[in-house]
Amino acid sequence: MSLKWQQYRKNEACNLHSENLVLIATAVGDEHDQQRAAEILEKHIRDGEITFDNYFDRNTLNHKLFPLFQLQYAPRKNDGHKENQTHVDPRPDDPHLPKFHKALHAGYKGTFYEWHKEHFGTFWCPGVAT
Repeated sequence: MSLKWQQYRKNEACNLHSENLVLIATAVGDEHDQQRAAEILEKHIRDGEITFDNYFDRNTLNHKLFPLFQLQYAPRKNDGHKENQTHVDPRPDDPHLPKFHKALHAGYKGTFYEWHKEHFGTFWCPGVAT
């Protein structure tokens, strides 16, 4: 299991979602994504809570980047990690990933999680059996 994925899981366990956005943006985002993630975290800390607008911005950026982060750093299905047994984590040549990308290019407006649930009947979340 990669160190980035381990850190992501630790952060999630502590509800450090804004910190995880910075981790994800640093790992798979471009310079603009990284700057935006840092701004979201700074505002979250400065405000002492996450405001509605900041929450929306964080989730928008997370939904853009998380599938890429997951693809690159998450353990693969059936790799011996119990939490991955119900999770479809496609490899680049797996038919699931192109289908999701085609849906995005065709104008699909939902999140990766919604798409996953529609196509596989599960809502995947790290460490949560579905």
